[in-house]
Amino acid sequence: MADMVLIDEAIENATYAALIAGMPTGVADVYQHVPARTAPSYVVIGKIDTENQGGKDGIDVLGQVEIACFFEGPARAGLWAIMRAVFNALHDQPLSADGVVFGGCRWLNNQSDPDNNPETDNVRYLGLMNFEIWAEPAE
Repeated sequence: MADMVLIDEAIENATYAALIAGMPTGVADVYQHVPARTAPSYVVIGKIDTENQGGKDGIDVLGQVEIACFFEGPARAGLWAIMRAVFNALHDQPLSADGVVFGGCRWLNNQSDPDNNPETDNVRYLGLMNFEIWAEPAE
């Protein structure tokens, strides 16, 4: 029986590697765990959900991974640039991690929300993106 934690960890690691490889220089930093007092612009891997879609003896995992995009500035255009880079790095792109075979990564939905910063003239924007990832243990 395969270790289900390995699948979740592999999804996180493969997503992180794809984001690092696909994020254009100067658009946003990419983190698995955001250091204290980090100012936007950055992207972090958020919630990961997995569910076994396989039969009694098989494991075929449908995972969902949330990507949180943070931007601070006078307009939402910077957030759109970050979200576009995340989409291009993940949607329909091959993922890889040791011990797991990936069947694809597909964009599901986005949400965005402004939060006025009373200390500056800028607005802090949050964009949440959700992707669906199929994975199974390597034989």
